[in-house]
Amino acid sequence: MCVSMCRGCDKVCEIVVSSILLNEFLPPSPLNLSALSLSTTTTPAIRSTEVSVWNVLLPSSKENQKPSNDCPAGRGSNEQAVHQKQRLPVTMELPRSTLLLLCTLARSLVLGQQEDKVVDDLCLGCLCEAMSDCNRTFSCVGDDCGLFMITKPYWEDAGRHVIAKDNSSSPGAFQRCVVDPFCAAATVESYMKTYSKDCNENGAVDCEDFFALHFLGAGCEGDINQASPEGLDKLRVCQEEVAKIRSGN
Repeated sequence: MCVSMCRGCDKVCEIVVSSILLNEFLPPSPLNLSALSLSTTTTPAIRSTEVSVWNVLLPSSKENQKPSNDCPAGRGSNEQAVHQKQRLPVTMELPRSTLLLLCTLARSLVLGQQEDKVVDDLCLGCLCEAMSDCNRTFSCVGDDCGLFMITKPYWEDAGRHVIAKDNSSSPGAFQRCVVDPFCAAATVESYMKTYSKDCNENGAVDCEDFFALHFLGAGCEGDINQASPEGLDKLRVCQEEVAKIRSGN
């Protein structure tokens, strides 16, 4: 349980464990770092710890899951045209996905796994929540694939990441990457490193900017408030929940 891991972050763990006892989680999988390594034909291999938030993701269904006391370990393209997305049903309740992020925060505080990244793990989790409710079994809707709903041009712009022992020139390499949580997260991180921009012009590049880049594409041209109001609302709700835990409230 989270409590057994927490030394010096008791308040965070108290909140997380209390939430877990009232919600449903998958049991944690053993963290096999060697098995989670990623590679790409155009960029250095991504270490698995750089996407540690994805060690365990949510099941696709919110029903018929047994409670557990264990703590679980796009869009956009470089083209100027903005393609309308087939949107998934939007729910403003974030019980399990948000709690997963909070549990990840507690684990990160203890294990020191938060690294200096363009998109931190918690923002990455909220992007996932906004795009697909972090549905790990989500395949494709039109051109959008995986739990981040990534397009092939986006994947190519991000460096054509592939899962271990795959090749970016092999048929299906794109789909195999973006439906894999680790490879998809590495793709998003690489895309944001390349096209990072203050889309909302508030003086800082923040998670809402990353969402605009992810949904609208490089240059973030267009109004994200009109392009995806539901997704933006979900992103903000997710961030608010994370902020509450960070502040200990």
